[in-house]
Amino acid sequence: MHSWSSQRVFQNAWVVADLDRAIETWAGRYGIGPFFAVEFAGGPALRYRGAPGVLDMTVAWAQAGDVQIELIAPHSAEPNVYRDLIAPGCTGFHHICFWCEDIEADKATLAADGFPLAMDSGADGGARFAYFDTSEENGHMIELLQADEGMAALFAGIAAAAASWDGQRPRRSLSELSP
Repeated sequence: MHSWSSQRVFQNAWVVADLDRAIETWAGRYGIGPFFAVEFAGGPALRYRGAPGVLDMTVAWAQAGDVQIELIAPHSAEPNVYRDLIAPGCTGFHHICFWCEDIEADKATLAADGFPLAMDSGADGGARFAYFDTSEENGHMIELLQADEGMAALFAGIAAAAASWDGQRPRRSLSELSP
């Protein structure tokens, strides 16, 4: 095992069959919310297992204490990192995410530990992230997310919304998030 630039797990993520139902469950049963949803479509910089990748999904984020909850509803028919572990129509735990100070160093560490790079992006100026397939060792993947001011501000806004949430409107658009 090697050392990392940051070993701060900040997010747990589930692939879900029905995003609205999942949000209602997390909000109603566990009191976690609000969830801020956004559509993503993988651009030209997305790589899936070494080849150009395609990804279309809706994600929703909420804060639960010190941990962010991410719910992912993949729409892509093509093979992708989410369907590698969770079949269409099913819901299951997918990954933990580490907030990285140096994503390239952390990618090198996981590669040196023998884990295959499943997906990465960020070369187009967007968020820098990478998924490593650690499922044989622990049943899930690891996502690395490069720390930057924009992502930190986004996630701080989600945490602030959770701290003052009154239980109403558990699903919201990311555009409703106050800066």
